Amino acid sequence: CDYYQIRKDILSFVSYISTYYSTIDWPSLQHGPTTELRTSFEEVLFTLHQFLSRLSKIPSPTFHYAVTSKSPEFHLLHLHLELRWAALSLILKKSHQDDDDQLVDDQLNRTIELILQDLIFMSIKVFERLEYSDLKHKNPFSCSCVRDLWLCLQVITDKLTEKLTKKFWNFVNNILDRMMKSNCITTSWSGSRKFQCSLESKNPELFALWLVHHLNLLYGYSEDGFYEGSSCLRAKSNFEELEEIFKNYLAKGGKEGERDQIDEELRTMIPLIKTLVLDHWRSRQNSLKVINFLWECFHRRLDQPFLVQTAGPWSVSLEKKSPKDILKQIKDRVFETSDDWKESSYGMFLRLLGIILNENYTSGDVK
Repeated sequence: CDYYQIRKDILSFVSYISTYYSTIDWPSLQHGPTTELRTSFEEVLFTLHQFLSRLSKIPSPTFHYAVTSKSPEFHLLHLHLELRWAALSLILKKSHQDDDDQLVDDQLNRTIELILQDLIFMSIKVFERLEYSDLKHKNPFSCSCVRDLWLCLQVITDKLTEKLTKKFWNFVNNILDRMMKSNCITTSWSGSRKFQCSLESKNPELFALWLVHHLNLLYGYSEDGFYEGSSCLRAKSNFEELEEIFKNYLAKGGKEGERDQIDEELRTMIPLIKTLVLDHWRSRQNSLKVINFLWECFHRRLDQPFLVQTAGPWSVSLEKKSPKDILKQIKDRVFETSDDWKESSYGMFLRLLGIILNENYTSGDVK
């Protein structure tokens, strides 16, 4: 069975509907035909959304290997995302026609949230199959198609501020906050039918940070698709969500050291945080808040063995190094361009603290 051809045929049909709708000369139509056409269009949208169920029935490995698999599940996954995008495109066309229709704007908001829930569900499935050490060099996108869909949603939601109740980060944060509070997320196309979206993770705080980090990197792309990094005009801070992640992490054992793998978690989190606050959302206030949050994870556990270092200046023998040599080695570490993954979480925290203190000192802020 040629699943790829089936996908093409289905999308060609939806594209035909979209093209037909765009060619209608609405001002020249009388009230009767206009009402009938709009009713028919509503039926198409409703049928399309009814057809699109949740992704939970697709085997989890499909999300992890979506770039290489040629199974029916692979094509079903991509068709699902393509139809989500097609539905959004149809509603956008409708919103341009009915500029002041609040119902259309509500449909637009719900459709975007449904797509984001699907994408976050896929990212969770990728996250659940990774070890903590793998998160340093893996991203939450099953394939380049998924990454591009995230990017398109970023651009659209931030540009349609007059029609949407939220911007991109607000949509994402709302879903992540509910996930971290372990609430069942429910969004529907129609008030008469609701789909329960189960977004549960074994470590929702670490997942949220990992996802936010990679979505922030997508803000480095211009609307033309060129990567400009942190200097891109589209870039927007989402530090308030980083604070929310920290608060949940501390409340769930991070402050008391009651988490089973707290050192491993923090060794994964600190490099991600470092990139966000030093390379993207740079401000003195943000840096100080991060240091305060991280200190809450350590100050009650200073007598525990997680402080034992296998790398860094504190692992050297004092018989072979003078205090001056150790001080020089510490200063040199502040200017290192890469993180030492052999360090403990506390060692990483001290290095981040050193970088921030050095930046404040260089700028003349010694308080």
